[in-house]
Amino acid sequence: MLNSRSRPTTGRSSADSDAFVDNPKGYDLFAVPALDVSDEILSRVAAKLVAAFADAKLADDDKAIDALLAATDNEVSEILKREGLLGK
Repeated sequence: MLNSRSRPTTGRSSADSDAFVDNPKGYDLFAVPALDVSDEILSRVAAKLVAAFADAKLADDDKAIDALLAATDNEVSEILKREGLLGK
């Protein structure tokens, strides 16, 4: 049986389908689930390490390696601070 919108009817009331349209107040929709903090940190550090291993200039430059590690540490600390998880 077709209704006035030319769609098959399911025997459900319009109130049943409203739950899928009218979200509760304060409900946020995300196209992609938010990353967990640990996933974000691991992903960012992994990306930096992959790039570093591909950079031949770092092979013999201890100061550049130290700078890379310090920048990575700073980025991780900022993420933890943002999430209220940075130890003191």
